[in-house]
This record gives sequence, C-alpha cells and structure tokens, in this order.
Amino acid sequence: MATTESKKIYSGESWNPNLKAPLAQPGATAKVGEYVVGVNGKAIASGTNLYSYFEGTANQPTKIHLNSKPGLDGSRVIQVIPVANEGQLRTIDWVEGNRRKVDELSEGKLAYVYIPNTGQPGYTSFNRYYFAQQDKKRRRNRRAKQWRGFGSGLHGGHHGPRPAWLFQFPC
Repeated sequence: MATTESKKIYSGESWNPNLKAPLAQPGATAKVGEYVVGVNGKAIASGTNLYSYFEGTANQPTKIHLNSKPGLDGSRVIQVIPVANEGQLRTIDWVEGNRRKVDELSEGKLAYVYIPNTGQPGYTSFNRYYFAQQDKKRRRNRRAKQWRGFGSGLHGGHHGPRPAWLFQFPC
C-alpha cells in the first residue's frame, strides 16, 4: 500500500465563493502531516499516482481516508468536494506568501500588491490588495517598484505568475 503524507493544506479565500479549498471547508478537518491512505473506500495502491483516485470527482462529494500513519487501519474519513484545477489555489497561496514576506521584511512599512494583468482581473486584484493595505506606515518614496518574484531562495525556485508589483505608499 502506498500513501501520501500531506505537506501543505491550501486555505483559499473564505470570502471568495469562486475559490474554495477542499480541505479548508467546514468539517474537513485534515491536518498537515496526516497521510491520505484512501479515496472513496479504495486504498492508495503502491506505484499509482494519487491524483488518479480523484479523476471524475471534481465538484462531487468525495470521501478521503486520513491517518496519522501509513495504512487504512485506524484511519478516519472526511468528505470533501474536490476542485477541477488547483492552479488558482496555488497562485493565491503564492501571492499571500509574498504579501506576508514583504510585510515581515519591511516591518509593516510596505504593501505587496499583486496585479495579474491589465484587464478586469488586474483591476480587481489591485483594488483588493491596495485598499486593504492603505494603513501601512507611510514613507517618503513616491516610486512604485516592479518586483519579479523573490528568487529561488524564498520559495523553492517557483517564481509564480508575473507581473507582481511592490508599492511604497506616497506621503
């Protein structure tokens, strides 16, 4: 029997009805470090891709067997509704990680504003990130600086979607 240990659980955005993280929904009490040992009553077989057990389950109630150790013995079952594509969850996790890192490194003086494009989604993202961080400490620098990822040292080589902007708020 093969199992997969959970290393990260995406939280999504609880305020956004279009971006739901399956393991962050009410009643889905999965924890980082638990093993996914089965899906819909089928044990995860050695040498198979975990994702193959989720084929055809997008937006359908699905039972996941979790355990603190490899194996079905003693496992517990939770019900989730898988998403068809986890790309948006990964992107939001990347953006929020960047926002937290900028806040931490600047000691709250800078805001991170992610702009995915120059169309409506970019405008929506700008409004969400810019106005939510207006209370940052003000600096006398009026420039906006384009920031193309943090480099491989901070997030395992994944540079994420581009472009992203780091703004310093004007006085």
